[in-house]
Amino acid sequence: MRVAPVDTDESAPGRAGRHRVFLFDLDQTLLRANGAGGAAFAYAFRTVLGDDTALHGIEYAGRTDRGILTEALDRAGVSPAEQGDVRQCIVQRVCEALPDCLRTADARTLPGSQSVLAALSEEPNVTLGMGTGNLRATALIKVAHVGLSPWLHDGGFGDDHTQRHGMIADAAAALCPPDRDADVVVIGDTALDVAAARSNGFASVGVATGGATRATLQACGADAVLADLRDTEHVLRVLRTVRFPG
Repeated sequence: MRVAPVDTDESAPGRAGRHRVFLFDLDQTLLRANGAGGAAFAYAFRTVLGDDTALHGIEYAGRTDRGILTEALDRAGVSPAEQGDVRQCIVQRVCEALPDCLRTADARTLPGSQSVLAALSEEPNVTLGMGTGNLRATALIKVAHVGLSPWLHDGGFGDDHTQRHGMIADAAAALCPPDRDADVVVIGDTALDVAAARSNGFASVGVATGGATRATLQACGADAVLADLRDTEHVLRVLRTVRFPG
């Protein structure tokens, strides 16, 4: 993999022929699960540990599931030596419960998501992937449920990293061509998406469809900010011309 964080403005010399990798966050960026993930986690904690109070008050937005699970298991008094086995049991229960939770919550794509992914998938020298804090298994369940699986198959996930920057690095390693320079763009709705992109030298596009406003995403250093994904042509123009940090 050769990741080259260079200016991708359409007027920049040398842009033609470069491969582009777009890493999309899922929740509040491409889809709205309406609490389905939290409900599946709560079910899993009740089933495995007897109650879900360790999850109460935990911040989910922008975090990896590994980080969330580690914090919750610490709160529940599960020793570090036991956490691996307990986490495996919880993840299994989450995956069992999630499909029903998604149906009950009426999870669905956010407006424009499918059109943007479909249009990008038709462009030459483009790879689409996920850069999500979800576990790989739960991410694939979510994209299948809302109809995004034709375009999203791989990426970086929240199984192994408590911090988002490592997950984004994994996504780039998985998706960038091994023999070509590639420009990587991270698209997400939180300041943590922006920070993860910047820590890897990648471009970031904030989407103000979650809890962060456009002003907040701009202030934390996003290289471009979108109100939402509704206007496909505008979104594509921003993604094609975003400038990399530095």
